Amino acid sequence: MLSQPGSTYHSPLEEVRIPSWNRSRVLPAGDAAHATAPVGAQAAALALEDAQVPAVFLSRGADRNRIGPDYERRQPRAAHVRR
Repeated sequence: MLSQPGSTYHSPLEEVRIPSWNRSRVLPAGDAAHATAPVGAQAAALALEDAQVPAVFLSRGADRNRIGPDYERRQPRAAHVRR
């Protein structure tokens, strides 16, 4: 039991969900694209995956102006992790 219960702070957990993960050649990654509740401890793992996906596309010679739609195919993965 806390000796000073009023000294604690609690706020609701919130998630970020944006409808599109690309605009031109800009791809948000990590929490900018899909912040998850910290209790799941998955944000860093998703951010690393976010960085890897465009890197793989580019290393295979993909047109850098066209990788956005391929990158957006990660949305179901992020949704799965949030659930």
